[in-house]
Amino acid sequence: MNRPSGYDVDTEKRTVGLRNLEERIFVLLLALVGVAFGGYVIYLMYNSVTISER
Repeated sequence: MNRPSGYDVDTEKRTVGLRNLEERIFVLLLALVGVAFGGYVIYLMYNSVTISER
């Protein structure tokens, strides 16, 4: 692999870093959605249990 200059390596590193950041943000969003959905389901189940106990 013959590179004409160090510029290509630099841009490659930058795009890889950007990709990693996008993946991290995506995973964070996924985790947030999962936690919110789980909490909502538990909340609904808790409410249905308290209503049925009355």
